[in-house]
Amino acid sequence: MEYEDRKILTYFVRVCHLFVNRIVEVDAMREAHRKLIEIVKLIENNHGRDKITPNLHLSLHLSECSFDYGPLYTFWCFSFERMNGVLGMSVLYFFIGFYLICLLICSNSHS
Repeated sequence: MEYEDRKILTYFVRVCHLFVNRIVEVDAMREAHRKLIEIVKLIENNHGRDKITPNLHLSLHLSECSFDYGPLYTFWCFSFERMNGVLGMSVLYFFIGFYLICLLICSNSHS
């Protein structure tokens, strides 16, 4: 791995570490934001402007969101996670209900 790519990875790991803290510290969010800017600049300089995706742009707003809403774990993808939980439970309940109906039908047909 080239030096610049290792630098991108190192910054990314540091940013992730800062964002997963349970307590939002102003200095940590500022450091994370600075590192994200550096990551985007390094990617653009070493891999071209076409590699700057909307996700990289949106990542520059993570510190701001953290200031506004608290630690990322409290709101990050919550609606998707909640919906996945609801869908997962509905499928589970469907199979449980189906299984119970089958048991009732089988037990009634044998008596």
